[in-house]
Amino acid sequence: MRISDSVITNTVRNNVRRSVARLNEYQKALSSGVRINDASDDPTQATRSLLLRSDIRNGEQYQRNIEEGLGFMNFVDSTLDDMVNTLIGVRGTAIQGASDTVNADDREILARGVNELIEHMISRGQSKFRGRYIFAGTETLESPYTAIRNSDGDVVDVGNTLRRSIGLDDTTTAVGTLLGQTAPPAGTVTIGDQTVAIDLATDSLDDIKANIEAAALTGITVDIEESSSGGVSVYRLRINGTTTAVDDGNVLGTLGIGNVETTGSILREVGAGVHIQVNVEGRDLFEGAQNAFSGMINLRDSLLTNDIDGIRQSITDLESVREKISDARGVLGARTRRVELTRELLERLEVNLTSALGDAEDTDVTQTIIDLQSEQQVFQAALATGGSVFQPTLLDFLR
Repeated sequence: MRISDSVITNTVRNNVRRSVARLNEYQKALSSGVRINDASDDPTQATRSLLLRSDIRNGEQYQRNIEEGLGFMNFVDSTLDDMVNTLIGVRGTAIQGASDTVNADDREILARGVNELIEHMISRGQSKFRGRYIFAGTETLESPYTAIRNSDGDVVDVGNTLRRSIGLDDTTTAVGTLLGQTAPPAGTVTIGDQTVAIDLATDSLDDIKANIEAAALTGITVDIEESSSGGVSVYRLRINGTTTAVDDGNVLGTLGIGNVETTGSILREVGAGVHIQVNVEGRDLFEGAQNAFSGMINLRDSLLTNDIDGIRQSITDLESVREKISDARGVLGARTRRVELTRELLERLEVNLTSALGDAEDTDVTQTIIDLQSEQQVFQAALATGGSVFQPTLLDFLR
């Protein structure tokens, strides 16, 4: 079979082209440090690489969630520790006040000290972590508790705060119109010690504020707070100085005003489908028949009235409250340990995944250099043999 010069030429050209392509692959692998630059380089390993990278990114996000969650949990723990120490000190004061060696004047002095610690406990109940209230459940932008004070400014009760209204973009238009309601509710709302008539069909935020102020409610103020969202002003109505509002007609409820719900669980995802609660619900500490606020207020009042039986009862109540907070701290500690163990597991997993990704992607430098040198020799040989395979022509004989 006769083989023409064109066939030989094409064969040599194709062989040289393939050799150059292999040289390019080796050079690219050495210069980039990875042997898979395109999915077509190794489809199987490329797919494995994408899955490994996805797992690594997920793990990194879980670790960020864990770090943020641990910061929150550690802050809550330190707050609970301070509360426990405060209650231990207050209980010591109660034991001192119950002694027969102190008189009414001494107990009044002790009551002043307890009064200051009540203020401290209220500030603990309103603690923030990174600008968010830690005992407000999931309503972290709302202060969870409000102190009710007498004319002397002393705290007489502490209860759940009334949250702000929903945001509205105007203070002068009727609320019902702003909300697009065809039949807005109206009714008489009891706020603190007075009643106020509110009709959302006609009343704007400005009108509601004016109505509440006109009722001259004892110790209660109302404000319209302005904030900016996307360059647009947003207005919210806030009622301060009371923990209760009887809203039978759902007037304030339509506005979103109601007691802050402190029982919501704040969760952090620390693994695929694994969520851990990082907060302690305010209900477990500051609400119920016996709580940190009421125990201290009762002790103060008993000291002021020289009520020995009341003081002795406060000793028992304060110990119950301390145990309640210690129990909550113990549960939080167990969750914290679980999160720390999860973090350690994720750190080990990240090392393994990174190693596996390197095995799938990284260039074997030694082997690639050997292959490159071998291919260079093949390339040179292809060039040399390509110049010698053609048959001599008449010009070759004439030289």
